[in-house]
Amino acid sequence: SAMPVTEEERLQSLRAWLLCSGDSEEQIAVSFDDTLAVLCASRFDPSRADGAGDPPGGPPWLGELLERARWRELVYTLHARHPSSALLNTAVQRLLASPAHAA
Repeated sequence: SAMPVTEEERLQSLRAWLLCSGDSEEQIAVSFDDTLAVLCASRFDPSRADGAGDPPGGPPWLGELLERARWRELVYTLHARHPSSALLNTAVQRLLASPAHAA
């Protein structure tokens, strides 16, 4: 039987295929981010995202996510749909506290 393929290996294979088909690194990155944003927006469930034992200020990955405009936009969009989400409230509070990252 074949060895399991990791997510990283799948992504690298997809990236290689897209490069061979003529896409640039930038086009691939934009397509990937757009696809992930659509999935996140359609599947976000505050009952699963909230209360996962995250430290004050949110999960460790939140800061990196908020560094990019695409993901900040998604946070604001999701927050408008789910204003009682603790995770999204934390993210928006962090954005509002940082003038460089405000919408």
